[in-house]
Amino acid sequence: MKSSSYTVVLSHTSHPGNVGACARAMKTMGITDLRLVNCVDYKNETAYNRSSGAEDVLFNAQEFSSLEEALSDCHLAIGTTARSRKIPNPPSLCASKLPVFLLDNQSSSPIALVFGNEQNGLDNAEISLCHMQVTVPTNPDFSSLNLASCVQIITFLAMQMGSTLSPPETHQEIASHQ
Repeated sequence: MKSSSYTVVLSHTSHPGNVGACARAMKTMGITDLRLVNCVDYKNETAYNRSSGAEDVLFNAQEFSSLEEALSDCHLAIGTTARSRKIPNPPSLCASKLPVFLLDNQSSSPIALVFGNEQNGLDNAEISLCHMQVTVPTNPDFSSLNLASCVQIITFLAMQMGSTLSPPETHQEIASHQ
């Protein structure tokens, strides 16, 4: 799957520097479609400085007033969460299994990787709009991930689906150790 098949959706981000840092994390992984749902004003020096070379991703971001609107053209929405939810849907997945899940759910429509705000993450209503919720295993005594760090981890794993798990185009003879 190409990086253009992915979109990163940030919902209710409260600090412009975090929007800029997420743009940088995305561009590093080759993903450029950034969608912002009710985010803080991000077109400023703080966001620009934190984007550190990913200004194109930052300033080409699309703005939406609802998560439903941001996801309207997406085939699949994967919400990130740090905590277990007591809601029946969507099902949960450990982030390490994300590449295989994406391999099994390929589409020509965009796949949304959805992230909540810095303080509380996605709320239950937002998670329920997703088809899958993904958790990054962390230290149980300190499970807080920086938003851009979470974007970096999830986009890295998403990009693995297209690079390391796809069958090779041609068979190559591998040299022996000898």
